[in-house]
Amino acid sequence: MEKEKTLISESVVSKPEGQNTEEIENFVEVNEAWTIPSHFDKNKKPTKGCHIRVLRKGYYHHGIYKDKKHVYHLTGEFNPLKMKDAKPECTSLDEFLDKGTLEVRVYTEEQKKLKLPVAEILANAEKIISPDIEGNHIFKGYNLFTYNCECVANACVFIKDLGKKVRDYALILAFNKQDNK
Repeated sequence: MEKEKTLISESVVSKPEGQNTEEIENFVEVNEAWTIPSHFDKNKKPTKGCHIRVLRKGYYHHGIYKDKKHVYHLTGEFNPLKMKDAKPECTSLDEFLDKGTLEVRVYTEEQKKLKLPVAEILANAEKIISPDIEGNHIFKGYNLFTYNCECVANACVFIKDLGKKVRDYALILAFNKQDNK
């Protein structure tokens, strides 16, 4: 695949052929928005499409609240040898919580401007759990730094027309940030 280099937000991004600069700039803006520190509230009642998390043994697990009984999230064994098999699924809220306490993300004003409407968030979550026409999960796998449960939840909340390019750009941005340090 032929690539060209584009300077965006002080980092060099390899732009896949066929992607326009506006799409990449929008992705970079959204990527920066989801890295703005925000907090989670244990006392806030979850609503459809909200980003939730639960404290597990030494880490937070993130997902998208579907309804009183279901959550979209990246699932799999927390085992380095099996992380490549992790995939997004819709499971029960009880399974997601695993006896932990639900926390609801509280967005900053800047993040609220970029956050998608609930219907689009839920549509994105459905897209990530659905296999492609060949039965493959596009969003399968796990990487602690570039593709994890929090990345999946953020992508559902912020990325319009979610697709494979989200994961590709997230990886490109992560590698470029490492190269620029």
